[in-house]
Amino acid sequence: MKRLTFGAAWKNQTRDAEESNPQALLAGDDNFEVGGAPVNSGLLILVSNTPLAWSAARHHFAGNVGLADGSVQSLSNPGLTNLQTSLATNRLAIP
Repeated sequence: MKRLTFGAAWKNQTRDAEESNPQALLAGDDNFEVGGAPVNSGLLILVSNTPLAWSAARHHFAGNVGLADGSVQSLSNPGLTNLQTSLATNRLAIP
């Protein structure tokens, strides 16, 4: 049986999650769009007013995120928007 690692389970990882910011994005699905366009591989910098939304690609306009507090959340587009507006800056590494 093949062992599933953390890196294989999540499609993006952040560079800014830390204990002092428990709601920071740590990891999550990569089926989101910025300004209506799919994200590309590389470093993506998100600020609170970045137009971010889930696409229909994986979970039909929803997705999963891991937060710095250790929790995992399933979010719809409104939930993703609410989370994002509460954050200052997140830098995501997109494979």
